[in-house]
Amino acid sequence: MASADGAANGKTRKKSLIINAFVEMCSGHQSPGLWRHPDDQSARFNDVDHWISLAKLLEREKFHGIFIADVLGGYDVFEGPRNLDPAIRSGAQWPVNEPLAVVPAMASVTKNLGFGVTVATTYEQPYHLARRLSTVDHLTKGRYVQQCPTRSVKGNAKIRMLRKPHSFTD
Repeated sequence: MASADGAANGKTRKKSLIINAFVEMCSGHQSPGLWRHPDDQSARFNDVDHWISLAKLLEREKFHGIFIADVLGGYDVFEGPRNLDPAIRSGAQWPVNEPLAVVPAMASVTKNLGFGVTVATTYEQPYHLARRLSTVDHLTKGRYVQQCPTRSVKGNAKIRMLRKPHSFTD
């Protein structure tokens, strides 16, 4: 039995470090102004080849995984409320593509890289969502995991033009 310090049978286990990349499928995720750097590639977020190249790079550099964050609505609280103009002007996580679409392409060029994606369950039909996630899991050969938040920003419902989120108990 291992102790709290990682020792098992009198031997100390070597601790391992797990390294994951964190991105969003948009031009400006968490690094405002990075687009000015001469090596920046964020403007290519609409290009599947960009994501394939990133997957190859991460695999080559021995990253364990990549997590692609997502948000359904824009951040509309600055100079707001309900004002998307600052987010649009600055490219603050805007526009954002649906990240699940690139995962099979990225998985096809890697063997060990794991994939995580935010999948908002609030506005999804359960069967359709389960089918999409199962398909991606098969296409990645089991290297896929999802984060399923039930809500994020108030703009989500506005984008979907719903008064209230879908209820799975209705």
